[in-house]
Amino acid sequence: MRRWGAGILASCLLALALPSAAQTVPAAPSGLVAIAGAGQVELRWDAQTNVAYYQVRYAVGSGAFGAWDRFDAPSTSFTVSGLTSVLPHRFQVRAVNAAGAGPSAEVTETPLEGLDFMPEFSDRTGPALVYRVGSSVRTALPLAFAANTYAVDPALPDGLVLNPLSAVMRGTPTTAQPRTRYTLTAFDDDDDQDTLPFTIEVHEDLMPTFAESVAAQTYRIGTAIRALQLPTAVGGDGDVVHQLTPALPPGLALDAERRTITGTPTAVSPRTTYTWTATDEDGDETALSFAIDVRADSMPAFQATVADQTYRVGNAVSLSLPRATGGDGALTYSLTPALPRGLALDARRRTVAGTPRAASRRTTYTWTATDEDGDSASVTFAIEVEPDLMPTFSASVADQRFNRSAAIQPVVLPNASGGDGALTYRLSPALPPGLAFDLASRTIAGTPSAESPRTEYTWTATDEDGDATALTFAIEVGMAVTVAIADASATEGATLSFAVTLSGALPVPVTVAYRTVDDTARAGEDYAAASGTLTFAPGTTRLGIDVAVASDQLAEHDETFAVVLAELVNAEFEDDRATGTIVDDDMERARGDSLAQALGVFGTAFAADAVDA
Repeated sequence: MRRWGAGILASCLLALALPSAAQTVPAAPSGLVAIAGAGQVELRWDAQTNVAYYQVRYAVGSGAFGAWDRFDAPSTSFTVSGLTSVLPHRFQVRAVNAAGAGPSAEVTETPLEGLDFMPEFSDRTGPALVYRVGSSVRTALPLAFAANTYAVDPALPDGLVLNPLSAVMRGTPTTAQPRTRYTLTAFDDDDDQDTLPFTIEVHEDLMPTFAESVAAQTYRIGTAIRALQLPTAVGGDGDVVHQLTPALPPGLALDAERRTITGTPTAVSPRTTYTWTATDEDGDETALSFAIDVRADSMPAFQATVADQTYRVGNAVSLSLPRATGGDGALTYSLTPALPRGLALDARRRTVAGTPRAASRRTTYTWTATDEDGDSASVTFAIEVEPDLMPTFSASVADQRFNRSAAIQPVVLPNASGGDGALTYRLSPALPPGLAFDLASRTIAGTPSAESPRTEYTWTATDEDGDATALTFAIEVGMAVTVAIADASATEGATLSFAVTLSGALPVPVTVAYRTVDDTARAGEDYAAASGTLTFAPGTTRLGIDVAVASDQLAEHDETFAVVLAELVNAEFEDDRATGTIVDDDMERARGDSLAQALGVFGTAFAADAVDA
C-alpha cells in the first residue's frame, strides 16, 4: 500500500509555488471508476492535459478522509491495497498543476474479502456497434467483475483504440468495414480471464438529415407574416443544397441564402403541402414537409364576459380574463384604465392578480384583444375595492384562579364581531391538566388535577382574509382546599358537636358525606347514630355535625366512637376521621356518695369517743 503522508508535503510545496498567470487549476478527473479486488480497490479515470501529477485519498464508511497520496502523470490508475475493512470506501481523485489542485472526483466501492475471484462479465454477449467514417467515437465497453486490464482481438478498425484500463474505445474511424466480430478479454492480477464477444460495423456514407421539423402555417390576406425560418440539414457528403417546392402563395417569397419565407399574402390559398429538400454532393437527399394556407381577413371576438368584481383591501385577488378567438395572426391584449393600487395585469396569462392596498370606487374597465392587422374586440366590467374589516372583541376575560381538585365554574370566552367572512377561534397555550376547552360553546370547564403557575392565555379570532384580534387573560391553579374534622367530647345526656372546616373558601359548593362508627361506645345505647351529607355553600368554610349522647346511671369508664368523612367533592382531605368521647359522670357521683358516707361514719365514731371520755 502506498504511503498516504507523501501527499501532504506535496500539497504544501505546491501551495508555496507562484502559479503561472496563463494556467488554471485542472478540472475534476472524468470517467472515474472503482474496481474492487481482494483487500484492494483499483481506481481508473480519463487522462487530462496540463496536469503535473494526481492525488488520491480515501475514507472508510462515513469516517474522515485520510491524507492525499501523490503520483505523477500521465498514469491514470491507482490501486489502494491493504484494505482490511469490508465497509464501503469513498475514494477521491484530483489533478494538480502549477496553478494548484483542481476539484476532486469521487467514487464509492467496497473491497472484496481476501479471496481469489475470477474476472466475469455480467452478460455473455456484448453490444453490436455501428459507426460512420469520420464520426468521433467514445464507447465504454462492458466491465468485468474483478478485472483490472482489458484487451481486444482482432485489431480494431483503423482510427480506433482501446484504453486497456478503463475498456473505453475512442477515436474516429477512417475506413468502412463490414460487420466484424471482436473478442474483449478481461484480466485480473494473476492473469485469470473472461471473454465477451461484440461486433463493430463502420458505414462509409453520411446522409444529410434534418434535426428539426416545421409546423403547419396559417396566414391572413393583408397581414405581413412573421419570417419563417426553415431548418438546415446536417450530415451528408460535401456541400448541401436546399430547395422548396411547389411555388409559394402570391405575396410570399423564399430567401434561399437565409432559408426564410417572408412577405404579405395577397390572395386566398388552400392548404398546400410544401417540401423542403436537402441534397448533398453525391446525390443523397432528405426532405421534410409542412403545410401553408392563406385565409381571408378575420375579426377577433370574445365568447365570454367578465362579471363585475368587488374586492376588499388586504385580500389577495386572482381574476382570469377571457381569451378572444378569430382575428388575423397573434392577438395582443390590453386593459384600461390603470388598475387599483396593489393589482397588476399579466397580459400573457390574461390574469389580474395582487392584493388591493387602498379602497377604490366602482370603475369600469375595458379588456381589449387586437390582432396583427389592427382589428380589435373588447369586453367591459367593473372593479370596486371596499375597505378592510377587522374583527374585534367588545368584552374581556378576567384572570382566573382555581384550586386543584375543585371543579371550576365554567368560563365562557367572548365572541368577536366584524371581520371579513366567517371567524375562526383559537386558544393557546394548552390548558392546565384536568381542564378542557369546548370550541363550539367557547367554554373552559373541568376540575384541575394539578397545580399550575400563573400562565397567560391568548384567545384569538381570525377572519377569512387573515385579519386577527386577540385578548389575553391568566389562569393559575393553586393548592387544593382541604377538609378537616376535629375531635369532640361531652358528658352523658349532652350533644357532641364535631367541627368540619375548609382550609379556604371556594366559589363552588363542597360536599362531603359522614357517618358514625362504633368503638367502645355503641350506637343506640351510648349515642344516636348519625349519617348524611354536609354541603359548604360558596364562601362557607365551617360546618358542624351534632351527635346526641344517651344518659344512664351506671358508673363506667369514658367511651368513644368515630365520625368518618367520605365522598368528598371539590376539595381534598386533610383529616377524614374524628373521635367522639363520652365522658361518664356517674363514676364521679359514685365517688362523691362514697366519700360522704365515709365522713358520716367518721363523725359518729368521734362523738362516741368524746362521750366515753
